[in-house]
Parts: sequence; structure tokens; C-alpha cells
Amino acid sequence: MLVAAPRFHGFFIPKFHDSYLREHLEAYGKPVTEVADSDSQAVSDGISIQVFVSDVGVNHDSAVLVTTPGFTLLNQNDCKIFDRLQTVALPKINYYSVQFSGATWHPVCFRMPEEDKRHISEKKVAIKFNNVLGAIRHLQPDFYVPAAGPAVFPFLDEKLSTEPGSIFTHQPELVEFLGSHGVDKVLCPRPGDEVSPATTSVPIPRPSHSDLLQLRAGKPDVWAGLVPAFDADALLAAVDARLDQIWDLDIPEDTPRIVFSWGAGGQDCLTIDLVNKRVERGLTGSGACLKLIASEKYFWLMHSGERWQDVYLSLQAEVERQPDVFNSIANVFVFSDPSNVRDALLSTLHIPKERIERSWNGKKCRIDRYCPHQGADLGNAHITEDGFLVCPRHGWQFDLNNGGRSTASADSINCELSD
Repeated sequence: MLVAAPRFHGFFIPKFHDSYLREHLEAYGKPVTEVADSDSQAVSDGISIQVFVSDVGVNHDSAVLVTTPGFTLLNQNDCKIFDRLQTVALPKINYYSVQFSGATWHPVCFRMPEEDKRHISEKKVAIKFNNVLGAIRHLQPDFYVPAAGPAVFPFLDEKLSTEPGSIFTHQPELVEFLGSHGVDKVLCPRPGDEVSPATTSVPIPRPSHSDLLQLRAGKPDVWAGLVPAFDADALLAAVDARLDQIWDLDIPEDTPRIVFSWGAGGQDCLTIDLVNKRVERGLTGSGACLKLIASEKYFWLMHSGERWQDVYLSLQAEVERQPDVFNSIANVFVFSDPSNVRDALLSTLHIPKERIERSWNGKKCRIDRYCPHQGADLGNAHITEDGFLVCPRHGWQFDLNNGGRSTASADSINCELSD
């Protein structure tokens, strides 16, 4: 059984490059202990934790192994260390928990046909489910506990909560998938439940329209209640504050422009040139572009001290990519703040270039060991029969027959084939 924690004396948190979490918690007047990646820390008599950190680009996540006299719990949450699970020495895991539902704006907020959104979402859900299944098969826990789901959005488009077809999948779909692959030791506790072998295995159903009405009752729609005081010059200054942190970094020439657009007028937008560290009013330049289209309220939040990653998770913007190709550098910038944008970009720009050799279809494949997206170790990554290497974290596919080019972006693992 997962028992109540001892009397609260302070915080144990993962050690990230960004000090925001530590500084925020220190304001409560309790001790804050940072635990570095892979380090262990005694919490109280007989109870210890070991922390695993993923701190690359926009990902600032951690997993924790809790060891007690009565049980072990590996809570991976959304920390996509699936590539590391095969190399880390772990004890017998009694309870394993990892996120199974999406938590991003792609493709929900992107301007594209609904059928394309559905197709992309189905692929993303399949990647999530297969990652969960692979981890369960490797770890062989006594029980799996779904984490970070179901996702429910009482004040957004009801279809995101009530209908299948988006990345925000629900427990019944997951439990059915796992059951079809021989995994039946799944616990689905409700909020406030103690977790033990006797915990219900009945999944939490997808909410109905009436469920959403009940959730809304008596609760404020915070977004609707915001009264913005948008100032385009203040937004420009917020962008400049981030550019000041990266003025000396060599940004790749193929990095797209970023456009923030809040109206139809010619001056109702900002254009950000990361290569030359410049931001201007109006639509300037040419070529590839990542465009965020939103209300003045959205961009007011972006210049009013809110963290940009929190703003984008409101799902209140629309996004256009021209061409429709993912770019890690632009993606990192629009999710970062002055306190972390430099480290986030450096960790993306400086992913190690170590080379390894893999075998496929009787051929030798010399490739970059680490995924150019967020640095996942590709040493044990699955290679499909038709020659696509699949990243174990986000499911990116790299075509070994085409020099290792990604099917999701312009990135490559620089594959060299030989007999």
C-alpha cells in the first residue's frame, strides 16, 4: 500500500538548469533540497528516493524511484526516459506509473484539416501506448498505475474531452490496448484513493457533456475573466529580453522566423529573427516561418510575467508552420523564458555527436547516437523492417535509406550504410 508521507519538513526536487522551481518553493520558508540526475537521497528512516532528470530543450521533467520497507514505486510521469530504462539498475518495481495521454498543442492548435489532425493524433497516441507497453514489459512491475490522465478541459472545445480523435486519450482506450497485449495488472485509482493491490482496475471513463457541466458549476472561467492591458512595445521588450540571453549563440541559418500575430493590421504582429537576434514590428523577411495567431489577451500574458510555457498550455492560440516542418530551435524559443532560454537552446544545439554502429537488413549503419530532437540514446532504438529507426522517447522516425533523415523535421542522424 502507498502510505501517508511523514510529517512535512521540506521539499526534495530534481536539479534543473533553470532555478525557477527552487526559487518558487523557497518562498514558502521550508528547506529545498535539489537532487541531481541519478542521485539518491534519504527522505526519512527506511524511505529513500532516486531521481532521474530529462532537462533538454523545452523538456524539464523528472522521474522518481521511491523505496520503502514495504514497496517500491517508480513514478515516471511525463519524463520520457524510456531509452534509459534498459541501462539503469533498478530494484523490483511494485508500482509503476507513467503518463499515457498527450500534453502539447500539436496538432490541436495547428491550422490544418481536421482529418490531418485526427491522423497525427492517432499516431501520437499509438507512440504513447507503445512506450507504456514497452516499459511495462521491461520493468515487469506488479502493477501499472496510469499517470496524468484523463485530461479534461471544462472551458475549452468539448470535443477535446468528450470525443476520441485527439492526443488527449482516456483510460478505457489505454486499458483495452494493454489488455490486448496481455497486460492486466492495471490500477485506476480515483482522486483521494489509497493505492494497493485491491485498488479498482475499472478505468475512469471519458467525460460526458453533463459531466463537464458539473465540473463548470460554481467554478470561474479564469481565461474569460482576464482583463488584458496589451502593449505591443511591452511584448517586443519581452522578446528582446530573451534575445539578450542568446546574443552570442550561433543559431543555424535554416531556423525559421517566428511571428506573433494579434490582428489583421500590418503592424499587428512581431517578427522574430533568431539567426540575427532581431525583433521588429510588422511582418518582415521571407522564407520559413512559425506563426502564432492569438488574441491580445494571449500576448498580454506573454509580456506580463507569465511563463511562456504556461501560456501555450492554455491552448488558446492557433499555429501555422510554413513549411509544415518541426524546428527544435524555434520550438524551444517560444516555450522559454529569460531564466532558461539560454540553457534550453545550448542543450539543443550541443547534443553530443558521438557515432555508433547499428545493424539492419545485413548492412552496417553508422549513425549519430543521440536523437537530434531531445538527445534520446538511439543505441537500442527499434529499426523497422523497411529501414526506419524509431526514437524511443517521442517516436520520431529516421529513414536509414535516406541518410537518416527525419520524417518529422529537417533533422538527421546522418546514416552511412555499408555492407
